[in-house]
Amino acid sequence: DQAAPMAQGARAAGLADVVPVPDTALGGGSLSAVLAALGPLVRGDVVLVKASRVAGLERLAARLVAPLAGVPGAAGDGDPR
Repeated sequence: DQAAPMAQGARAAGLADVVPVPDTALGGGSLSAVLAALGPLVRGDVVLVKASRVAGLERLAARLVAPLAGVPGAAGDGDPR
């Protein structure tokens, strides 16, 4: 998994709880699969979204920050879109 070295570096830098999301969770463009792999997020959590532009992860990044703006369809609101 390509996320493993970044996760290892984050742990070595002192981040206590690092959850790399496997590439397989990204298959089919399913944001729900990625959000499920991350688990519940709370204010103060940090998520590194790293991929090529082709992967279209800007949609994931928007879903992750949406709760901060009170946007419907935010991560963790039960909306699977």
